[in-house]
Amino acid sequence: MSFRQKLFLLILLPFTLLTALQIGGLQQVIKQIRKARESYEVSEIQTVASRIELMLRMMQNAAINLSRPEEIRRALERGDNNTLYDWSSSFSQSFDTIIFSDQDGIVVARAPDEFRFGDSIAELPFFTETPMDECYLGIAEIDGVKSIVVSRLIKKYNDIVLGNVTITIAITRERLASLVRDTNEILLSHKNSEPVSSNEAISPQEHAYRALPFTEEYAPMLSGFRIAFTDYSTYIRLLELQRTMTTSSLLALIITLLVLFLLLQRELRPYSWITHSLMDYAEQRIDLDGIREQLERMPKNNNRDAGRIAGALLRMLEAVQSNLSHIETIAQKDSLTGLANRRSLDSLLAAEIEKAFRYRTPLSVILLDIDHFKEVNDSYGHQSGDTVLKRLAALLETNSRSSDLIGRWGGEEFMIISPGSSAEKARVYAEKLRELLEKQEYSVQIQATGSFGIAEYHFGESGSSLIERADRALYRAKSGGRNRVELEPHDQAGKSV
Repeated sequence: MSFRQKLFLLILLPFTLLTALQIGGLQQVIKQIRKARESYEVSEIQTVASRIELMLRMMQNAAINLSRPEEIRRALERGDNNTLYDWSSSFSQSFDTIIFSDQDGIVVARAPDEFRFGDSIAELPFFTETPMDECYLGIAEIDGVKSIVVSRLIKKYNDIVLGNVTITIAITRERLASLVRDTNEILLSHKNSEPVSSNEAISPQEHAYRALPFTEEYAPMLSGFRIAFTDYSTYIRLLELQRTMTTSSLLALIITLLVLFLLLQRELRPYSWITHSLMDYAEQRIDLDGIREQLERMPKNNNRDAGRIAGALLRMLEAVQSNLSHIETIAQKDSLTGLANRRSLDSLLAAEIEKAFRYRTPLSVILLDIDHFKEVNDSYGHQSGDTVLKRLAALLETNSRSSDLIGRWGGEEFMIISPGSSAEKARVYAEKLRELLEKQEYSVQIQATGSFGIAEYHFGESGSSLIERADRALYRAKSGGRNRVELEPHDQAGKSV
């Protein structure tokens, strides 16, 4: 092997190691965020199941109420459209469609479309399958829109079938989005039907579906429902950053090595300097800043090409450090409020507990939950809800000490880690925040208040125990009327009292 080849390999090895280290570090961050995402989805799936059950319970109750009255039975026998419409219209504000059909599947009355009757639904699955179970529950296409359908038989003398009452709720992207607490996009399917998406750009085939954890009451009827979550924006940005970083790093590697190979024979000294710098990094004798310092101290001569390569390497190192800083920011910060996220709060709390234990200083944790936040989203939209979250984040940062650590714990819940504060001192601080939040004004008529739970660190207890006690205090604040501050005291053994 020639000297040129050996020198080329010496340069290739550290460059390859540098690229692999950066890509590997990014992969670890993506892996950690993926784990956090999977844990969060478990909670979201439970929320979706609960909200679907509530929706179906309302539909079933309405179907029962519209199948039993004697007046409805007589009207269905007579084909009395007006009477049936009057009954169905009183329920139509809660549902998209209410249909009365006779035993042959002919629509007798329909709300809210008063004059749409006479159509046949005899061939539709919810009509043909209802006589077998007396009540059908599933997904069917109504007027070209996939809908959740509850259909119930209407009988005379409990044995003569007069017809059906069918209640539907259209599965729109907006309704799917309302099933989750944050901004996740979801796919919902039932048995062998085509999945319905909260975003028409989502491909149903690219996602893994999970069964929804329904209660025993609804599990037999709803066993066909499946849900899938799409990749959320932070995760997608990281994947895009990984691809960009990998491509740019490999491209920079190839170009730089090619230029070095062509110029080695004429001007070896500058390249040897570069090689030694990279080898020092590969052998962990210096870090990225050390490489920059050595390249900046490279002897100046008339070799302009070597100077350009050193400059390119310096720019590449700056880009790498900028990318790493960007990755760290994404991994540690909440994308909406800019505060520390839950993963970051866990690390910060562990560090503060270690300090408090070592120096025997007080430490308190405050949990804040925005009262009735779902009503804000439902009444004014998620954009207004996001405005409330960002205003609260700004309020917390503006009115806190420089030593306080503030972050978004999840959804509408925030955490404040207050080093050096006793429970009483934290309570005074929380009362101040509560009053400021209550007086906060918004562009729309929103009245946002907060419930606070406080727990003081007991020497020797774990972070999870401290958070659990603060969470219990928060629960008392919410169950005690909300818009209040509650403390979670403990005895000398660290047990709650």
